[in-house]
Amino acid sequence: MAAFRYKGLSQDGQDVSGTIDSSRMSSALQTLAERRISVYTLEPVETRERQLKRRAPKSTDYYQLIQQLAVLLKAGIPLLDAVESLSRMVDHQTLLEKLENLSRLLRSGASLSEGLREYFPEMPTIVPNLVSLGERTGALPQTLSILADQLRFQEDLKTDLRGALTYPGFLMVVGLVAVLFMFLFVVPRFRGMLGEDADSFTGLTGIIFGLSQGLQDYGLIVALGLGAIILFLVLSWRNPARRSRITSGLQRFPIVGPLLRQRELADWTRTVGLSLEARANLLDSVTLARDVIRSSRNRAAFDDLARDLRAGTALDEALRKVPDLDPVVLNLAAVGAKAGNMGEMLLLATDILDKSVRARSTRLGKLAEPIAILLISSVIGVVVISMVTAMTSLYDVGFN
Repeated sequence: MAAFRYKGLSQDGQDVSGTIDSSRMSSALQTLAERRISVYTLEPVETRERQLKRRAPKSTDYYQLIQQLAVLLKAGIPLLDAVESLSRMVDHQTLLEKLENLSRLLRSGASLSEGLREYFPEMPTIVPNLVSLGERTGALPQTLSILADQLRFQEDLKTDLRGALTYPGFLMVVGLVAVLFMFLFVVPRFRGMLGEDADSFTGLTGIIFGLSQGLQDYGLIVALGLGAIILFLVLSWRNPARRSRITSGLQRFPIVGPLLRQRELADWTRTVGLSLEARANLLDSVTLARDVIRSSRNRAAFDDLARDLRAGTALDEALRKVPDLDPVVLNLAAVGAKAGNMGEMLLLATDILDKSVRARSTRLGKLAEPIAILLISSVIGVVVISMVTAMTSLYDVGFN
């Protein structure tokens, strides 16, 4: 699509200028006329062909898109111009196509939230929902700005957690390769050295020899089975209903469970706080926040909370029925109810919970490293001990 630089007069007689994307000059003139701009200069912009990335955009790219849109709207740029400006800035082919589709939808009179739901399903559901609130309350730039800050923190948290678990994961992979090498090459050679005596061993040594022989005989079937399990887990995580059951199950485990529950609670307080800051009422905010609760156990608890609010119960009182709720949320909700700034207090609670989640994630990463070393070294130690036991037993037999 070509770009044209224009100068003209707005409806109130002020000089305006800028650039507009259009396939033809006549289309650009028509678009400007629809914006009630009297054009006196229109010339094509010489642009170099952009090198667009073909890979799928990451979650960071979508967060940056929201952040840039917030900056443009806060600077007073009209929404359609801001979206067209973003389409000239992005370096992903997929994002460019999505933004062009969004521009066409906005020209037809649709809202930004409708466009985000239709063309940006990869974004969290909180994004179009809060954008819709911002549109209804007239606080779209402020809502996008707050939303961008929260998404940035979530991206930083994901990066920290990924960094904390990278080294333990590397240790597990290297250890698994070492264990497979022992079972597929070291143990069979040792078993061959024992000859017919290898079949007489029972107990731990017999189990090790049996596992090694099984991997040799059925290694391909085992690999295909593991691949099928991994594929099933990936597809299950993408399915909302199954992901809810998986999340509920993981929340019952020690160490990981409290981290997931606190992360989910932080997502809930963030959504309610942002909704209240976007001038939504409390009940609508709580209803909107239901989408961020993934575990069925917590979702039932927050559904009960919504019913209590409809019955006239105060938020801090209704929150007391939510299991495993952090006391800081109750205290700040009570303060917010008294001071009349519930949204601000819940966002403050979100900040505290997010920092706690980050600290727990760091501790989990530090704990995962020795656990990975202990597991791998234990397996290797068992294999070595079983072979040493076999050797010593043979020496004993020969000596006797």
